[in-house]
Amino acid sequence: MKKCSNYALLLLFCLGSSFVLPADEAAIESLQAVSHAFRNVAKTLTPSVVTIETVYQDAPQDQQVHPFFRYFGPQQNQPSRGAGSGIIYDKGGHIITNAHVIDGASEIEVVLSDGRRVKTELVGIDTKTDLAVIRFVNYSDFKSAAMGDSDKAQVGDWVIAIGNPLGFSHTVTHGIISAKGRSGLRDASEGAYEDFIQTDAAINQGNSGGALCNLKGEVIGINSMIASQSGGSQGLGFTIPINMARRIVDQLIENGVIRRGFLGVMIKDLDKVLAKQFDFDGFEGAFVDQVSEDSPADKAGIKSGDIIIELEGKKIKNSSMLRNRVSQFAPESKVKMLIYRDGKEKSIDAVLGSLEGGSGQVEVSNLGIKVRPLKEEELSEYPVEQGLVITGVDNNSPGMKSGLQKDMVISTVDRKPVSSVAEFRNLVRDSLQGEDDAVLLYVYTQKHGFYVVVEEE
Repeated sequence: MKKCSNYALLLLFCLGSSFVLPADEAAIESLQAVSHAFRNVAKTLTPSVVTIETVYQDAPQDQQVHPFFRYFGPQQNQPSRGAGSGIIYDKGGHIITNAHVIDGASEIEVVLSDGRRVKTELVGIDTKTDLAVIRFVNYSDFKSAAMGDSDKAQVGDWVIAIGNPLGFSHTVTHGIISAKGRSGLRDASEGAYEDFIQTDAAINQGNSGGALCNLKGEVIGINSMIASQSGGSQGLGFTIPINMARRIVDQLIENGVIRRGFLGVMIKDLDKVLAKQFDFDGFEGAFVDQVSEDSPADKAGIKSGDIIIELEGKKIKNSSMLRNRVSQFAPESKVKMLIYRDGKEKSIDAVLGSLEGGSGQVEVSNLGIKVRPLKEEELSEYPVEQGLVITGVDNNSPGMKSGLQKDMVISTVDRKPVSSVAEFRNLVRDSLQGEDDAVLLYVYTQKHGFYVVVEEE
Protein backbone atom coordinates (compact mmCIF):
# COMPACT_ATOMS: atom_id res chain seq x y z
CA MET A 1 0.00 0.00 0.00
CA LYS A 2 1.28 3.43 -0.91
CA LYS A 3 2.11 5.90 1.82
CA CYS A 4 -0.74 8.43 2.34
CA SER A 5 -0.28 12.19 2.40
CA ASN A 6 -0.35 14.05 5.71
CA TYR A 7 -3.72 15.56 4.75
CA ALA A 8 -5.18 12.14 4.07
CA LEU A 9 -3.89 10.82 7.41
CA LEU A 10 -5.43 13.79 9.19
CA LEU A 11 -8.78 13.19 7.50
CA LEU A 12 -8.70 9.51 8.34
CA PHE A 13 -7.79 10.27 11.95
CA CYS A 14 -10.88 12.50 12.15
CA LEU A 15 -13.10 9.83 10.58
CA GLY A 16 -11.85 6.94 12.70
CA SER A 17 -9.28 4.20 12.55
CA SER A 18 -11.68 1.58 11.18
CA PHE A 19 -11.30 2.98 7.66
CA VAL A 20 -8.83 1.38 5.23
CA LEU A 21 -6.10 3.78 4.17
CA PRO A 22 -6.60 4.76 0.51
CA ALA A 23 -3.86 5.34 -1.99
CA ASP A 24 -2.34 8.80 -2.31
CA GLU A 25 -4.30 9.67 -5.42
CA ALA A 26 -7.68 8.63 -4.06
CA ALA A 27 -7.07 10.47 -0.79
CA ILE A 28 -6.11 13.66 -2.59
CA GLU A 29 -9.15 13.44 -4.84
CA SER A 30 -11.42 13.09 -1.80
CA LEU A 31 -9.84 16.12 -0.15
CA GLN A 32 -10.02 18.11 -3.36
CA ALA A 33 -13.74 17.38 -3.61
CA VAL A 34 -14.24 18.99 -0.19
CA SER A 35 -11.96 21.85 -1.18
CA HIS A 36 -13.93 22.43 -4.41
CA ALA A 37 -17.16 22.55 -2.43
CA PHE A 38 -15.78 25.25 -0.13
CA ARG A 39 -14.36 27.14 -3.10
CA ASN A 40 -17.65 27.08 -5.02
CA VAL A 41 -19.59 28.36 -2.01
CA ALA A 42 -17.11 31.19 -1.47
CA LYS A 43 -17.24 32.15 -5.14
CA THR A 44 -21.04 32.02 -5.27
CA LEU A 45 -21.89 33.76 -2.03
CA THR A 46 -19.13 36.34 -1.51
CA PRO A 47 -20.66 38.90 -3.96
CA SER A 48 -23.89 38.76 -1.92
CA VAL A 49 -22.18 39.52 1.41
CA VAL A 50 -21.35 43.15 2.11
CA THR A 51 -19.29 45.13 4.59
CA ILE A 52 -21.37 47.69 6.51
CA GLU A 53 -19.69 50.87 7.70
CA THR A 54 -21.55 53.16 10.10
CA VAL A 55 -21.08 56.65 11.52
CA TYR A 56 -22.50 57.67 14.90
CA GLN A 57 -23.26 61.08 16.34
CA ASP A 58 -22.42 59.59 19.73
CA ALA A 59 -19.73 57.01 20.29
CA PRO A 60 -21.16 53.46 20.06
CA GLN A 61 -20.86 51.37 23.17
CA ASP A 62 -19.26 47.96 23.04
CA GLN A 63 -22.27 45.80 23.85
CA GLN A 64 -21.70 43.01 26.32
CA VAL A 65 -24.60 40.92 27.58
CA HIS A 66 -22.79 38.33 29.71
CA PRO A 67 -19.20 38.05 31.03
CA PHE A 68 -18.43 35.63 28.21
CA PHE A 69 -20.96 36.65 25.54
CA ARG A 70 -20.21 39.49 23.20
CA TYR A 71 -21.67 41.03 20.08
CA PHE A 72 -19.18 41.55 17.31
CA GLY A 73 -20.23 44.83 15.75
CA PRO A 74 -19.03 48.41 16.45
CA GLN A 75 -15.68 48.42 18.25
CA GLN A 76 -14.44 50.57 21.11
CA ASN A 77 -11.28 51.65 19.31
CA GLN A 78 -13.47 53.38 16.71
CA PRO A 79 -15.46 55.87 18.86
CA SER A 80 -17.42 57.46 16.00
CA ARG A 81 -17.48 54.62 13.50
CA GLY A 82 -18.52 50.98 13.44
CA ALA A 83 -18.23 48.04 11.08
CA GLY A 84 -20.19 44.88 10.52
CA SER A 85 -21.52 42.65 7.78
CA GLY A 86 -24.73 42.13 5.84
CA ILE A 87 -26.37 39.85 3.30
CA ILE A 88 -28.18 41.03 0.15
CA TYR A 89 -31.58 39.46 0.67
CA ASP A 90 -33.70 40.01 -2.43
CA LYS A 91 -34.04 41.66 -5.84
CA GLY A 92 -35.40 44.78 -4.14
CA GLY A 93 -31.92 45.53 -2.80
CA HIS A 94 -32.77 44.80 0.84
CA ILE A 95 -29.87 43.81 3.09
CA ILE A 96 -30.17 41.79 6.31
CA THR A 97 -27.87 42.60 9.21
CA ASN A 98 -27.94 42.69 13.01
CA ALA A 99 -29.76 45.44 14.85
CA HIS A 100 -26.69 46.13 16.99
CA VAL A 101 -24.62 46.80 13.85
CA ILE A 102 -26.68 49.81 12.73
CA ASP A 103 -28.89 50.85 15.66
CA GLY A 104 -28.34 54.55 16.34
CA ALA A 105 -26.16 55.14 13.25
CA SER A 106 -26.53 58.48 11.48
CA GLU A 107 -24.91 57.17 8.28
CA ILE A 108 -24.85 53.65 6.83
CA GLU A 109 -22.65 52.78 3.85
CA VAL A 110 -22.12 49.41 2.23
CA VAL A 111 -18.88 48.17 0.64
CA LEU A 112 -19.30 45.44 -1.98
CA SER A 113 -16.86 42.59 -2.55
CA ASP A 114 -15.27 44.48 -5.47
CA GLY A 115 -14.69 47.59 -3.35
CA ARG A 116 -17.58 49.74 -4.60
CA ARG A 117 -19.25 51.90 -1.97
CA VAL A 118 -23.02 52.33 -1.99
CA LYS A 119 -25.32 54.45 0.16
CA THR A 120 -28.21 52.77 1.94
CA GLU A 121 -31.27 53.72 3.96
CA LEU A 122 -32.77 52.14 7.04
CA VAL A 123 -35.88 50.02 6.47
CA GLY A 124 -36.54 48.68 9.95
CA ILE A 125 -35.10 47.28 13.18
CA ASP A 126 -36.24 44.55 15.57
CA THR A 127 -34.04 44.60 18.67
CA LYS A 128 -35.83 41.62 20.22
CA THR A 129 -34.30 39.30 17.62
CA ASP A 130 -31.28 41.55 16.92
CA LEU A 131 -32.26 41.86 13.26
CA ALA A 132 -32.38 44.86 10.95
CA VAL A 133 -32.97 45.62 7.28
CA ILE A 134 -31.37 48.35 5.17
CA ARG A 135 -31.77 49.01 1.45
CA PHE A 136 -29.62 50.27 -1.42
CA VAL A 137 -30.40 53.84 -2.48
CA ASN A 138 -30.68 54.22 -6.27
CA TYR A 139 -28.49 51.20 -6.97
CA SER A 140 -29.33 47.99 -8.84
CA ASP A 141 -26.04 46.27 -9.80
CA PHE A 142 -26.03 43.63 -7.08
CA LYS A 143 -26.49 39.89 -6.57
CA SER A 144 -28.84 38.58 -3.89
CA ALA A 145 -28.03 35.45 -1.89
CA ALA A 146 -29.85 32.13 -2.05
CA MET A 147 -31.76 31.37 1.15
CA GLY A 148 -31.75 27.88 2.62
CA ASP A 149 -33.87 26.03 5.18
CA SER A 150 -32.32 26.23 8.64
CA ASP A 151 -34.78 23.64 9.98
CA LYS A 152 -33.07 21.03 7.79
CA ALA A 153 -29.58 21.88 9.07
CA GLN A 154 -28.26 19.23 11.46
CA VAL A 155 -25.57 19.11 14.14
CA GLY A 156 -22.35 18.00 12.47
CA ASP A 157 -23.09 19.59 9.08
CA TRP A 158 -20.27 21.50 7.40
CA VAL A 159 -20.90 25.27 7.34
CA ILE A 160 -19.09 28.31 5.97
CA ALA A 161 -19.05 31.82 7.47
CA ILE A 162 -18.45 34.94 5.37
CA GLY A 163 -18.10 38.43 6.82
CA ASN A 164 -15.91 41.33 7.85
CA PRO A 165 -13.95 40.21 10.94
CA LEU A 166 -11.75 42.93 12.43
CA GLY A 167 -11.98 44.90 9.18
CA PHE A 168 -10.72 42.08 6.94
CA SER A 169 -13.56 42.26 4.44
CA HIS A 170 -15.16 39.17 2.90
CA THR A 171 -13.23 36.67 4.97
CA VAL A 172 -14.28 33.03 4.51
CA THR A 173 -13.99 30.46 7.31
CA HIS A 174 -15.47 27.02 7.85
CA GLY A 175 -16.56 24.65 10.61
CA ILE A 176 -19.55 22.56 11.60
CA ILE A 177 -22.86 23.09 13.34
CA SER A 178 -22.04 22.40 16.97
CA ALA A 179 -25.56 22.65 18.42
CA LYS A 180 -29.05 24.00 17.72
CA GLY A 181 -31.68 25.74 19.81
CA ARG A 182 -29.29 27.68 22.05
CA SER A 183 -30.93 30.35 24.23
CA GLY A 184 -30.28 32.38 27.37
CA LEU A 185 -27.38 34.27 25.81
CA ARG A 186 -28.98 37.72 25.89
CA ASP A 187 -30.55 39.72 28.70
CA ALA A 188 -33.97 38.17 29.36
CA SER A 189 -35.29 41.52 30.64
CA GLU A 190 -35.02 42.86 27.07
CA GLY A 191 -37.64 40.34 25.91
CA ALA A 192 -35.17 38.72 23.52
CA TYR A 193 -36.21 35.90 21.20
CA GLU A 194 -33.43 33.32 20.85
CA ASP A 195 -33.05 30.07 18.96
CA PHE A 196 -29.38 30.20 18.01
CA ILE A 197 -27.41 27.79 15.86
CA GLN A 198 -24.00 27.24 17.47
CA THR A 199 -20.95 26.84 15.23
CA ASP A 200 -17.19 26.48 15.60
CA ALA A 201 -16.54 28.34 12.32
CA ALA A 202 -14.14 31.18 13.16
CA ILE A 203 -16.08 34.44 13.60
CA ASN A 204 -14.89 37.61 15.32
CA GLN A 205 -15.84 41.24 15.86
CA GLY A 206 -17.13 42.58 12.55
CA ASN A 207 -18.73 39.28 11.50
CA SER A 208 -22.07 40.48 12.88
CA GLY A 209 -24.77 40.30 10.23
CA GLY A 210 -22.69 38.07 7.97
CA ALA A 211 -23.68 34.76 6.43
CA LEU A 212 -23.52 31.24 7.72
CA CYS A 213 -24.23 28.92 4.80
CA ASN A 214 -24.34 25.26 3.85
CA LEU A 215 -22.27 23.52 1.20
CA LYS A 216 -24.93 24.34 -1.42
CA GLY A 217 -24.15 28.04 -0.95
CA GLU A 218 -27.49 28.71 0.75
CA VAL A 219 -27.68 31.06 3.72
CA ILE A 220 -28.92 29.21 6.80
CA GLY A 221 -28.16 31.84 9.42
CA ILE A 222 -27.16 35.40 10.33
CA ASN A 223 -24.02 35.46 12.48
CA SER A 224 -24.79 37.44 15.62
CA MET A 225 -22.53 36.90 18.62
CA ILE A 226 -19.72 34.87 20.19
CA ALA A 227 -18.85 33.44 23.59
CA SER A 228 -15.31 34.44 24.44
CA GLN A 229 -13.06 35.11 27.40
CA SER A 230 -10.56 36.92 25.18
CA GLY A 231 -12.91 38.90 22.93
CA GLY A 232 -11.80 36.83 19.91
CA SER A 233 -13.01 33.60 18.38
CA GLN A 234 -12.81 30.55 20.63
CA GLY A 235 -14.96 28.31 18.46
CA LEU A 236 -18.24 29.38 20.08
CA GLY A 237 -20.23 31.39 17.56
CA PHE A 238 -24.00 31.92 17.55
CA THR A 239 -26.18 32.44 14.51
CA ILE A 240 -29.83 33.46 14.07
CA PRO A 241 -31.55 30.74 11.98
CA ILE A 242 -32.58 32.07 8.58
CA ASN A 243 -36.13 30.68 8.92
CA MET A 244 -36.59 32.77 12.06
CA ALA A 245 -34.90 35.78 10.43
CA ARG A 246 -37.03 35.70 7.28
CA ARG A 247 -40.27 36.00 9.23
CA ILE A 248 -38.95 39.16 10.86
CA VAL A 249 -37.30 40.59 7.75
CA ASP A 250 -40.37 40.15 5.54
CA GLN A 251 -42.54 41.99 8.08
CA LEU A 252 -40.04 44.85 8.37
CA ILE A 253 -39.93 45.23 4.59
CA GLU A 254 -43.69 45.12 4.19
CA ASN A 255 -44.91 47.00 7.26
CA GLY A 256 -41.98 48.33 9.23
CA VAL A 257 -43.32 46.74 12.43
CA ILE A 258 -43.38 43.23 13.87
CA ARG A 259 -46.69 41.72 14.91
CA ARG A 260 -46.21 38.61 17.01
CA GLY A 261 -48.65 36.07 18.31
CA PHE A 262 -49.45 36.34 22.02
CA LEU A 263 -50.64 33.54 24.34
CA GLY A 264 -50.67 35.21 27.75
CA VAL A 265 -48.86 32.76 30.03
CA MET A 266 -45.89 32.95 32.37
CA ILE A 267 -43.78 29.86 31.72
CA LYS A 268 -40.55 28.25 32.86
CA ASP A 269 -38.46 25.17 32.20
CA LEU A 270 -39.18 21.88 33.88
CA ASP A 271 -36.78 20.56 36.49
CA LYS A 272 -36.56 17.37 38.52
CA VAL A 273 -38.69 18.73 41.37
CA LEU A 274 -41.48 20.07 39.15
CA ALA A 275 -41.61 16.92 37.05
CA LYS A 276 -41.93 14.77 40.17
CA GLN A 277 -44.57 17.02 41.78
CA PHE A 278 -46.75 16.91 38.67
CA ASP A 279 -46.08 13.22 37.93
CA PHE A 280 -44.51 14.04 34.58
CA ASP A 281 -42.03 11.70 32.92
CA GLY A 282 -39.07 13.68 31.54
CA PHE A 283 -37.97 17.31 31.42
CA GLU A 284 -39.08 18.46 27.96
CA GLY A 285 -41.95 20.94 27.82
CA ALA A 286 -42.92 24.40 29.05
CA PHE A 287 -44.38 24.59 32.56
CA VAL A 288 -47.24 27.09 32.92
CA ASP A 289 -46.66 29.09 36.09
CA GLN A 290 -49.43 31.64 35.60
CA VAL A 291 -52.21 32.45 33.12
CA SER A 292 -53.16 36.09 32.51
CA GLU A 293 -56.84 36.85 33.01
CA ASP A 294 -58.86 37.16 29.76
CA SER A 295 -55.77 36.25 27.72
CA PRO A 296 -55.93 33.87 24.73
CA ALA A 297 -54.57 31.11 27.00
CA ASP A 298 -57.25 31.80 29.62
CA LYS A 299 -60.01 31.74 27.01
CA ALA A 300 -58.65 28.47 25.61
CA GLY A 301 -58.77 26.80 29.03
CA ILE A 302 -55.06 26.58 29.82
CA LYS A 303 -54.43 26.46 33.57
CA SER A 304 -51.56 27.05 35.96
CA GLY A 305 -49.68 23.76 36.38
CA ASP A 306 -50.23 22.62 32.80
CA ILE A 307 -47.20 21.46 30.83
CA ILE A 308 -47.27 22.43 27.15
CA ILE A 309 -45.52 19.65 25.23
CA GLU A 310 -46.50 20.34 21.59
CA LEU A 311 -47.50 23.30 19.45
CA GLU A 312 -48.95 22.62 16.00
CA GLY A 313 -47.55 19.09 16.05
CA LYS A 314 -43.98 20.11 16.97
CA LYS A 315 -42.38 19.09 20.24
CA ILE A 316 -41.71 21.85 22.78
CA LYS A 317 -38.42 21.23 24.56
CA ASN A 318 -38.41 24.23 26.91
CA SER A 319 -40.02 27.57 27.71
CA SER A 320 -37.78 29.50 25.29
CA MET A 321 -38.85 27.28 22.41
CA LEU A 322 -42.54 27.80 23.19
CA ARG A 323 -42.07 31.57 23.37
CA ASN A 324 -40.26 31.61 20.02
CA ARG A 325 -42.82 29.37 18.32
CA VAL A 326 -45.80 31.41 19.51
CA SER A 327 -44.16 34.65 18.37
CA GLN A 328 -43.75 33.29 14.86
CA PHE A 329 -47.50 32.98 14.32
CA ALA A 330 -49.53 35.99 13.20
CA PRO A 331 -52.08 37.45 15.60
CA GLU A 332 -55.53 35.84 15.31
CA SER A 333 -53.92 32.54 14.27
CA LYS A 334 -55.67 29.42 15.57
CA VAL A 335 -53.13 27.01 17.02
CA LYS A 336 -53.43 23.51 18.44
CA MET A 337 -51.48 22.62 21.58
CA LEU A 338 -50.93 19.36 23.36
CA ILE A 339 -50.71 19.75 27.13
CA TYR A 340 -50.14 17.45 30.07
CA ARG A 341 -52.54 17.81 33.02
CA ASP A 342 -53.35 15.47 35.92
CA GLY A 343 -51.51 12.55 34.40
CA LYS A 344 -53.15 12.81 30.97
CA GLU A 345 -52.46 14.48 27.65
CA LYS A 346 -55.09 16.91 26.40
CA SER A 347 -55.49 18.79 23.10
CA ILE A 348 -56.36 22.49 23.31
CA ASP A 349 -57.11 25.04 20.57
CA ALA A 350 -56.28 28.71 21.13
CA VAL A 351 -56.66 31.88 19.07
CA LEU A 352 -53.55 34.00 19.56
CA GLY A 353 -53.64 37.66 20.48
CA SER A 354 -51.31 40.40 19.20
CA LEU A 355 -47.96 41.45 20.62
CA GLU A 356 -46.37 44.43 18.91
CA GLY A 357 -42.58 44.34 18.61
CA GLY A 358 -39.63 45.94 16.87
CA SER A 359 -38.74 49.60 16.78
CA GLY A 360 -41.36 49.98 14.08
CA GLN A 361 -39.69 52.96 12.50
CA VAL A 362 -38.72 53.15 8.88
CA GLU A 363 -36.54 55.84 7.45
CA VAL A 364 -37.41 57.63 4.22
CA SER A 365 -34.02 59.14 3.44
CA ASN A 366 -35.30 61.35 0.61
CA LEU A 367 -37.45 63.27 3.09
CA GLY A 368 -35.30 62.86 6.19
CA ILE A 369 -38.10 61.43 8.33
CA LYS A 370 -38.84 58.17 10.13
CA VAL A 371 -42.37 56.73 10.19
CA ARG A 372 -44.36 53.79 11.51
CA PRO A 373 -47.99 52.67 11.11
CA LEU A 374 -50.59 53.95 13.56
CA LYS A 375 -51.44 51.44 16.27
CA GLU A 376 -55.08 50.55 16.82
CA GLU A 377 -55.11 52.12 20.27
CA GLU A 378 -53.83 55.42 18.82
CA LEU A 379 -56.68 55.88 16.31
CA SER A 380 -58.84 57.65 18.89
CA GLU A 381 -56.17 60.35 19.30
CA TYR A 382 -56.40 61.50 15.67
CA PRO A 383 -59.34 62.17 13.31
CA VAL A 384 -58.17 59.41 10.92
CA GLU A 385 -58.92 55.75 10.25
CA GLN A 386 -55.39 54.93 9.06
CA GLY A 387 -52.02 56.58 8.58
CA LEU A 388 -48.37 56.70 9.58
CA VAL A 389 -46.87 58.38 12.64
CA ILE A 390 -43.71 60.46 12.19
CA THR A 391 -41.25 59.15 14.81
CA GLY A 392 -38.29 61.36 13.91
CA VAL A 393 -37.21 64.21 11.66
CA ASP A 394 -33.55 64.78 10.71
CA ASN A 395 -32.01 68.20 11.24
CA ASN A 396 -31.86 70.37 8.08
CA SER A 397 -33.73 67.69 6.11
CA PRO A 398 -36.41 68.42 3.48
CA GLY A 399 -39.00 67.19 5.99
CA MET A 400 -37.87 69.60 8.72
CA LYS A 401 -37.68 72.52 6.30
CA SER A 402 -41.26 71.78 5.25
CA GLY A 403 -42.50 71.90 8.84
CA LEU A 404 -42.90 68.18 9.54
CA GLN A 405 -42.56 67.30 13.22
CA LYS A 406 -42.43 64.22 15.40
CA ASP A 407 -45.86 62.71 16.30
CA MET A 408 -47.63 64.19 13.25
CA VAL A 409 -49.70 61.64 11.34
CA ILE A 410 -49.50 61.32 7.55
CA SER A 411 -52.80 60.15 6.06
CA THR A 412 -52.25 60.64 2.30
CA VAL A 413 -49.42 60.92 -0.22
CA ASP A 414 -50.35 62.87 -3.35
CA ARG A 415 -53.99 62.53 -2.23
CA LYS A 416 -53.75 58.74 -2.04
CA PRO A 417 -54.55 57.10 1.32
CA VAL A 418 -51.62 55.35 2.97
CA SER A 419 -51.69 52.77 5.76
CA SER A 420 -48.49 50.72 5.44
CA VAL A 421 -44.81 51.57 5.28
CA ALA A 422 -44.45 49.78 1.96
CA GLU A 423 -47.25 51.88 0.42
CA PHE A 424 -45.74 55.07 1.79
CA ARG A 425 -42.25 54.32 0.51
CA ASN A 426 -43.51 53.42 -2.97
CA LEU A 427 -45.78 56.47 -3.26
CA VAL A 428 -42.99 58.82 -2.15
CA ARG A 429 -40.57 57.23 -4.62
CA ASP A 430 -43.05 57.53 -7.50
CA SER A 431 -43.82 61.13 -6.60
CA LEU A 432 -40.19 62.21 -6.41
CA GLN A 433 -39.46 60.65 -9.77
CA GLY A 434 -41.94 63.06 -11.36
CA GLU A 435 -41.21 66.44 -12.90
CA ASP A 436 -41.59 68.50 -9.70
CA ASP A 437 -39.23 66.52 -7.39
CA ALA A 438 -41.77 67.09 -4.64
CA VAL A 439 -44.37 65.15 -2.69
CA LEU A 440 -47.72 66.36 -1.35
CA LEU A 441 -48.61 65.04 2.10
CA TYR A 442 -51.73 65.52 4.18
CA VAL A 443 -50.78 65.50 7.85
CA TYR A 444 -52.60 65.76 11.14
CA THR A 445 -51.73 67.01 14.57
CA GLN A 446 -54.10 65.83 17.27
CA LYS A 447 -56.43 68.72 16.42
CA HIS A 448 -55.92 69.86 12.84
CA GLY A 449 -55.17 68.53 9.37
CA PHE A 450 -53.34 70.35 6.56
CA TYR A 451 -51.33 69.86 3.35
CA VAL A 452 -47.52 69.93 3.33
CA VAL A 453 -45.34 70.02 0.21
CA VAL A 454 -41.91 68.45 0.72
CA GLU A 455 -39.30 69.16 -1.95
CA GLU A 456 -36.37 66.80 -2.39
CA GLU A 457 -33.00 68.56 -2.27
